[in-house]
Amino acid sequence: MSGIGVWGTGSWGTGSWGAVPAPALAVVSPGLADVKGGTVVGLFGTNFFDPMLVELLDGGGITVVGRAYYFEARLDLRAGKALVGLPPLPVGSYGLRLTTPAGVSPIVPNAVTYAVFAEQTKVQRARRQWSSAWATGPRILG
Repeated sequence: MSGIGVWGTGSWGTGSWGAVPAPALAVVSPGLADVKGGTVVGLFGTNFFDPMLVELLDGGGITVVGRAYYFEARLDLRAGKALVGLPPLPVGSYGLRLTTPAGVSPIVPNAVTYAVFAEQTKVQRARRQWSSAWATGPRILG
């Protein structure tokens, strides 16, 4: 795993370059996302550096199925916090992986669960209630 240089303490002047460990993701909050996408979640962990790539992986953690985008330009990466927007994906659980110039984080399995949100459920229920009446053919109003 390669590292990026960071100024630290050493024999030359007040510091020398040292390696930074790869990012580590501790918490994704909230862990529930809308299948339509656009849900903003907070990532909390250590060793976040810009640029940072946030990838969602399938249930087996092998295939990248989507990439998140930064929701806010002013990220607090040094404190280990980032807000990202999630892409649209089918219902299911997905792993999450971070990549920075310092390396790749371990995959966090089932970090985000995609579901149909309540508003969509209400609309679908209403459509089903009326669909049988309208499924028999055209109506003539008179």
